[in-house]
Amino acid sequence: MFKDEFGLPVALDGDGGDTLQRSGAWASGRLSRGDLSAYWFARFVIGQLYLGRGNWRRHPGRQIDHDQDPARDPKPHASFWTDPKMISRDQLINGFVLCRIGRSWKTLAATTLGVILRLGFAPNWRDHLIGQASLIIRCWHPFSLLLWPVLFVTDLLLVFGALADSIPWRWKHETMRFVRRSGDDADVDNAVLQYWLAHAIMPTPVAWLARNLHAWAMPETFGTTKLKIKNKLAGAMYWKHRPESHGDQDLAKLWHPWLEEFTWTKEPRDLR
Repeated sequence: MFKDEFGLPVALDGDGGDTLQRSGAWASGRLSRGDLSAYWFARFVIGQLYLGRGNWRRHPGRQIDHDQDPARDPKPHASFWTDPKMISRDQLINGFVLCRIGRSWKTLAATTLGVILRLGFAPNWRDHLIGQASLIIRCWHPFSLLLWPVLFVTDLLLVFGALADSIPWRWKHETMRFVRRSGDDADVDNAVLQYWLAHAIMPTPVAWLARNLHAWAMPETFGTTKLKIKNKLAGAMYWKHRPESHGDQDLAKLWHPWLEEFTWTKEPRDLR
């Protein structure tokens, strides 16, 4: 794990804009290996990034960005990294998972209430969490056990997401139009997070179908064609987190064994 001065996971160039998301991926990845230190790591991250009243920040922020002129911009990234209104769906669902792993029920309750009051939207008011209903229910385990039958319906959204990722086009928010996928389209971290949680807590055959369908049907990425990773989901993570793009490939290595064991893999290999 590549850490910054706060002890939080960041990109290799020090970018902390995705630190909350990275932290959830690291905590759940550790737990997928049976590493119980995930509990303490999740508690540590919550202490750093949770602001109270259901609000989160991406990163504590830095006083100086050495790539810019300190005299001109003494507190760069402050609004984006530290402003709770900048939290997207991708960041927030990792906050939910950190609460579950760290058993921080008060934080989980406040975060859930915030989503309810925003009518299901993330704090940025752009992203809706209807597709993450299953994740939220599972994060409340064991208190949500009576909702287990509901997961047979909400997990269908995982199947729809897997099908959406299997077509050769994707929706690009920046241009508000569909664009053709390329081998660079390798952002599957949050899908993997949801598949792992659905396997570990209140599993359903629908969730099993979703993760194996995704691993089988998704288009090839450069992780499978260039890096020669057999499992498509693992290959996508390796490509996204390659050092050339300032990623931390140790995160992909952390998840690789679970993905090979519990999702569809062409010619699986022995990772021992």
